[in-house]
Amino acid sequence: YLSFGRVVDGFGAILENGLNSQGLFIDVLTDSDVICLRDGKVVFSGIFRTYGQLLIIQHGQGYHSLLSGFARIYGEVGDFVRAGEPVGVMGGAASKGSVLYVEMRRQGTPMNPIGWLDLIDREVKG
Repeated sequence: YLSFGRVVDGFGAILENGLNSQGLFIDVLTDSDVICLRDGKVVFSGIFRTYGQLLIIQHGQGYHSLLSGFARIYGEVGDFVRAGEPVGVMGGAASKGSVLYVEMRRQGTPMNPIGWLDLIDREVKG
């Protein structure tokens, strides 16, 4: 879902709040474009609870991806996005970088999104 990044918390990792991660937290550069890896339809785009700017893409066959950490989202509800197309730009403090949250769900159940990403030495390249 991005150009380059490093996984800082994996699926199932115990987070600071004591809960298990239902997705991946990927450290990326501020102002990095987030790229869609699979074709899909935007079903949610906007601020949601503690996610901040959240983008949900429906990929078919019961799969949805949830992405957050954006400064700006390009897609609107109803838009069709293609693999390789930018769907937003990352936010965060310039000195700290930013963290992209990627969650995959099948039939509403969180699953490890690692198989949807191309990982080399825990670095994401898309």
